[in-house]
Amino acid sequence: MSTFPPDVLPIEHTLRFLDRVLPQRSRVLEVGCGRGALAARLQARGLEVTALDISPEAVAAARALGVHAVAGDFLEFVAEPFDAVLFSRSLHHIASLPRAVDRAHALLGPGGLVIAEEFAVERMDRQTARWFYELRSLLEAAGLLAPDSGESLAIGPLERWFAEHDENPLHAAEDMLVAIGSRFEVERAEDAPYLYRWVCDRIEAGDRGARVAQWVFELESLRVEENSLRAIGRRMVARRRA
Repeated sequence: MSTFPPDVLPIEHTLRFLDRVLPQRSRVLEVGCGRGALAARLQARGLEVTALDISPEAVAAARALGVHAVAGDFLEFVAEPFDAVLFSRSLHHIASLPRAVDRAHALLGPGGLVIAEEFAVERMDRQTARWFYELRSLLEAAGLLAPDSGESLAIGPLERWFAEHDENPLHAAEDMLVAIGSRFEVERAEDAPYLYRWVCDRIEAGDRGARVAQWVFELESLRVEENSLRAIGRRMVARRRA
Protein backbone atom coordinates (compact mmCIF):
# COMPACT_ATOMS: atom_id res chain seq x y z
CA MET A 1 0.00 0.00 0.00
CA SER A 2 1.35 3.42 -0.89
CA THR A 3 1.84 6.00 1.84
CA PHE A 4 1.13 9.71 1.91
CA PRO A 5 3.57 11.84 3.89
CA PRO A 6 1.25 14.32 5.63
CA ASP A 7 3.56 17.29 5.18
CA VAL A 8 3.82 17.08 1.37
CA LEU A 9 0.85 19.30 0.50
CA PRO A 10 1.59 22.06 3.06
CA ILE A 11 5.26 22.09 2.05
CA GLU A 12 4.37 22.44 -1.62
CA HIS A 13 2.08 25.33 -0.71
CA THR A 14 4.86 26.97 1.32
CA LEU A 15 7.43 26.45 -1.43
CA ARG A 16 5.23 28.19 -3.99
CA PHE A 17 5.19 31.20 -1.67
CA LEU A 18 8.93 31.10 -0.98
CA ASP A 19 9.73 30.77 -4.69
CA ARG A 20 8.17 34.23 -5.08
CA VAL A 21 10.08 35.94 -2.29
CA LEU A 22 13.40 34.16 -1.70
CA PRO A 23 16.27 35.14 -4.01
CA GLN A 24 18.15 32.22 -5.57
CA ARG A 25 21.29 30.99 -3.79
CA SER A 26 20.27 32.77 -0.59
CA ARG A 27 21.76 31.93 2.77
CA VAL A 28 18.70 31.16 4.89
CA LEU A 29 18.08 30.55 8.58
CA GLU A 30 14.87 28.58 9.18
CA VAL A 31 13.59 29.16 12.71
CA GLY A 32 11.52 26.26 14.02
CA CYS A 33 12.55 23.70 11.41
CA GLY A 34 10.84 20.72 13.04
CA ARG A 35 11.97 17.49 11.42
CA GLY A 36 13.57 19.33 8.51
CA ALA A 37 11.23 18.52 5.63
CA LEU A 38 10.99 22.12 4.39
CA ALA A 39 14.71 22.80 4.93
CA ALA A 40 15.58 19.71 2.89
CA ARG A 41 13.44 20.92 0.00
CA LEU A 42 15.00 24.39 0.16
CA GLN A 43 18.49 22.84 0.10
CA ALA A 44 17.50 20.82 -2.96
CA ARG A 45 16.61 24.13 -4.64
CA GLY A 46 20.19 25.34 -4.17
CA LEU A 47 19.77 27.49 -1.08
CA GLU A 48 22.26 27.36 1.78
CA VAL A 49 20.07 26.53 4.77
CA THR A 50 20.75 26.49 8.49
CA ALA A 51 17.81 24.89 10.28
CA LEU A 52 17.26 25.77 13.92
CA ASP A 53 14.97 24.09 16.43
CA ILE A 54 14.82 23.92 20.19
CA SER A 55 14.07 20.17 20.11
CA PRO A 56 17.14 17.89 19.89
CA GLU A 57 14.94 15.07 18.59
CA ALA A 58 13.65 17.24 15.73
CA VAL A 59 17.18 18.37 14.90
CA ALA A 60 18.36 14.74 14.78
CA ALA A 61 15.55 13.91 12.34
CA ALA A 62 16.47 16.92 10.19
CA ARG A 63 20.11 15.89 10.11
CA ALA A 64 19.04 12.43 8.97
CA LEU A 65 17.62 14.16 5.88
CA GLY A 66 21.00 15.78 5.20
CA VAL A 67 19.96 19.17 6.60
CA HIS A 68 22.47 21.40 8.38
CA ALA A 69 20.42 21.58 11.58
CA VAL A 70 21.29 23.12 14.95
CA ALA A 71 19.61 22.66 18.31
CA GLY A 72 19.17 25.91 20.21
CA ASP A 73 17.09 28.86 21.31
CA PHE A 74 16.63 31.44 18.56
CA LEU A 75 16.85 34.32 21.04
CA GLU A 76 20.39 33.20 21.91
CA PHE A 77 21.52 32.13 18.44
CA VAL A 78 24.59 33.83 16.96
CA ALA A 79 25.98 33.36 13.44
CA GLU A 80 27.35 35.22 10.45
CA PRO A 81 24.70 37.33 8.68
CA PHE A 82 22.07 35.55 6.60
CA ASP A 83 20.24 36.76 3.51
CA ALA A 84 16.91 35.69 5.01
CA VAL A 85 15.47 34.62 8.35
CA LEU A 86 12.43 32.40 7.85
CA PHE A 87 9.92 31.82 10.64
CA SER A 88 8.03 28.72 9.56
CA ARG A 89 5.02 28.88 11.90
CA SER A 90 7.30 29.58 14.86
CA LEU A 91 7.23 33.31 15.54
CA HIS A 92 3.82 33.17 17.25
CA HIS A 93 5.31 30.86 19.90
CA ILE A 94 8.36 32.99 20.82
CA ALA A 95 7.69 34.63 24.17
CA SER A 96 9.06 38.09 23.38
CA LEU A 97 8.20 39.48 19.95
CA PRO A 98 10.49 42.53 20.36
CA ARG A 99 13.44 40.29 21.25
CA ALA A 100 12.68 37.93 18.36
CA VAL A 101 12.56 40.81 15.88
CA ASP A 102 15.77 42.29 17.29
CA ARG A 103 17.54 38.92 16.97
CA ALA A 104 16.35 38.56 13.36
CA HIS A 105 17.63 42.07 12.66
CA ALA A 106 21.04 41.18 14.14
CA LEU A 107 21.25 37.99 12.06
CA LEU A 108 20.58 39.74 8.74
CA GLY A 109 22.86 41.77 6.55
CA PRO A 110 21.68 45.09 5.07
CA GLY A 111 18.79 44.42 2.73
CA GLY A 112 18.19 40.98 4.23
CA LEU A 113 14.68 39.57 4.48
CA VAL A 114 12.61 38.43 7.41
CA ILE A 115 9.88 36.06 6.21
CA ALA A 116 7.10 34.76 8.42
CA GLU A 117 4.57 32.12 7.43
CA GLU A 118 2.16 32.13 10.34
CA PHE A 119 -1.46 31.75 11.28
CA ALA A 120 -3.78 34.49 12.44
CA VAL A 121 -5.54 32.94 15.42
CA GLU A 122 -7.48 36.15 16.00
CA ARG A 123 -9.06 36.17 12.52
CA MET A 124 -11.31 33.18 13.15
CA ASP A 125 -15.03 34.01 12.99
CA ARG A 126 -18.10 31.94 13.82
CA GLN A 127 -18.88 30.88 10.25
CA THR A 128 -15.31 29.72 9.57
CA ALA A 129 -15.11 27.90 12.91
CA ARG A 130 -18.39 26.10 12.23
CA TRP A 131 -17.13 24.98 8.80
CA PHE A 132 -13.85 23.77 10.28
CA TYR A 133 -15.34 21.72 13.11
CA GLU A 134 -18.13 20.26 10.97
CA LEU A 135 -15.52 19.18 8.41
CA ARG A 136 -13.42 17.58 11.15
CA SER A 137 -16.46 15.70 12.45
CA LEU A 138 -17.30 14.47 8.94
CA LEU A 139 -13.77 13.18 8.33
CA GLU A 140 -13.73 11.50 11.74
CA ALA A 141 -17.07 9.82 11.02
CA ALA A 142 -15.68 8.56 7.69
CA GLY A 143 -12.72 7.02 9.51
CA LEU A 144 -10.18 9.28 7.83
CA LEU A 145 -9.23 11.10 11.03
CA ALA A 146 -8.81 9.71 14.51
CA PRO A 147 -11.49 11.10 16.87
CA ASP A 148 -10.36 14.05 18.95
CA SER A 149 -10.41 12.77 22.50
CA GLY A 150 -10.35 16.30 23.89
CA GLU A 151 -13.35 17.44 21.86
CA SER A 152 -15.99 19.48 23.66
CA LEU A 153 -19.43 19.84 22.10
CA ALA A 154 -20.87 21.85 24.99
CA ILE A 155 -19.72 25.21 23.60
CA GLY A 156 -20.09 26.94 20.27
CA PRO A 157 -17.52 26.56 17.47
CA LEU A 158 -15.96 29.99 17.90
CA GLU A 159 -15.70 29.58 21.66
CA ARG A 160 -14.19 26.16 21.12
CA TRP A 161 -11.56 27.59 18.74
CA PHE A 162 -10.34 30.13 21.25
CA ALA A 163 -10.48 27.62 24.10
CA GLU A 164 -8.27 25.26 22.08
CA HIS A 165 -5.83 28.08 21.30
CA ASP A 166 -5.62 29.55 24.79
CA GLU A 167 -1.83 29.33 24.95
CA ASN A 168 0.75 31.70 26.37
CA PRO A 169 2.45 32.92 24.33
CA LEU A 170 0.32 32.72 21.19
CA HIS A 171 0.75 35.99 19.38
CA ALA A 172 -1.84 37.43 17.01
CA ALA A 173 -0.76 37.95 13.42
CA GLU A 174 -1.36 41.70 13.65
CA ASP A 175 0.93 41.90 16.68
CA MET A 176 3.63 40.02 14.75
CA LEU A 177 3.26 42.40 11.82
CA VAL A 178 3.53 45.47 14.07
CA ALA A 179 6.63 44.05 15.75
CA ILE A 180 8.29 43.28 12.41
CA GLY A 181 7.39 46.72 11.09
CA SER A 182 9.11 48.38 14.04
CA ARG A 183 12.54 47.26 12.76
CA PHE A 184 11.97 46.34 9.10
CA GLU A 185 10.38 47.76 5.98
CA VAL A 186 7.31 45.59 5.36
CA GLU A 187 7.07 44.67 1.68
CA ARG A 188 4.30 42.10 1.70
CA ALA A 189 1.52 40.95 4.01
CA GLU A 190 -0.95 38.49 2.56
CA ASP A 191 -3.60 36.02 3.67
CA ALA A 192 -3.52 32.31 2.84
CA PRO A 193 -5.54 29.14 3.54
CA TYR A 194 -4.36 27.44 6.70
CA LEU A 195 -6.96 25.11 8.20
CA TYR A 196 -6.21 22.34 5.69
CA ARG A 197 -2.83 21.96 7.43
CA TRP A 198 -4.61 20.60 10.49
CA VAL A 199 -6.18 17.91 8.30
CA CYS A 200 -2.86 17.09 6.62
CA ASP A 201 -1.25 16.61 10.02
CA ARG A 202 -3.82 13.99 10.99
CA ILE A 203 -5.15 12.40 7.79
CA GLU A 204 -4.66 8.68 7.22
CA ALA A 205 -1.64 7.63 5.18
CA GLY A 206 -2.30 6.40 1.68
CA ASP A 207 -3.79 7.51 -1.62
CA ARG A 208 -7.24 8.12 -0.16
CA GLY A 209 -5.80 10.41 2.48
CA ALA A 210 -3.84 12.27 -0.18
CA ARG A 211 -6.96 12.84 -2.29
CA VAL A 212 -9.01 14.03 0.67
CA ALA A 213 -6.26 16.41 1.85
CA GLN A 214 -6.02 17.91 -1.65
CA TRP A 215 -9.81 18.28 -1.75
CA VAL A 216 -9.85 20.07 1.62
CA PHE A 217 -7.08 22.43 0.48
CA GLU A 218 -8.88 23.27 -2.76
CA LEU A 219 -12.21 23.73 -0.98
CA GLU A 220 -10.75 26.03 1.66
CA SER A 221 -8.85 28.01 -1.00
CA LEU A 222 -12.05 28.49 -3.02
CA ARG A 223 -14.08 29.54 0.01
CA VAL A 224 -11.39 32.02 1.05
CA GLU A 225 -11.25 33.45 -2.46
CA GLU A 226 -15.02 33.98 -2.54
CA ASN A 227 -14.95 35.46 0.99
CA SER A 228 -17.25 32.86 2.55
CA LEU A 229 -14.43 31.75 4.88
CA ARG A 230 -11.81 33.76 6.72
CA ALA A 231 -8.19 33.14 5.73
CA ILE A 232 -6.43 32.03 8.90
CA GLY A 233 -2.97 31.91 7.32
CA ARG A 234 -0.84 35.07 7.30
CA ARG A 235 2.39 35.64 5.39
CA MET A 236 4.75 38.55 5.94
CA VAL A 237 7.91 39.67 4.15
CA ALA A 238 10.01 42.59 5.34
CA ARG A 239 13.45 43.96 4.50
CA ARG A 240 16.22 45.14 6.80
CA ARG A 241 16.86 48.77 6.16
CA ALA A 242 20.30 49.58 4.81
